[in-house]
Amino acid sequence: MKIYTPVVSLLAVTVMLAACGKKEVEVPAPAPVEEGAATAAVVAEAMQEVDAIVEAAQAEVAETSEAVQAAVEAMQDEVDAVVEEEIAEIRAEAMEEVAEVIDQVEQELTDAAAESLKDQASKSLTDGLLPKVGF
Repeated sequence: MKIYTPVVSLLAVTVMLAACGKKEVEVPAPAPVEEGAATAAVVAEAMQEVDAIVEAAQAEVAETSEAVQAAVEAMQDEVDAVVEEEIAEIRAEAMEEVAEVIDQVEQELTDAAAESLKDQASKSLTDGLLPKVGF
């Protein structure tokens, strides 16, 4: 792993400079590395470690995604229940208000009808009795 330390450091600096928005990245030529059995073994081991890290990260992302999805579904169920309760309360209040208006109108109609009946009865008595008395 010591052979690749300058290469990895150079790569890290290159990535950071590129991320900072520098238009041209100046990369010095890497020192020549001798290919051999030891180098191939180190690269293979590093690739296995990287693959294991990637697989672990992907598994963690999948678990987190599933947990978040379950939490969102639970929240949605709670929101649906709250909304249904609110709608039921609003409907009940509206029905009470409508019932009050209906009661008020019925009372006004009853009062008006009673007054009208009184007036008619009074007129009938007046019209019917007064001419007979001779006034």
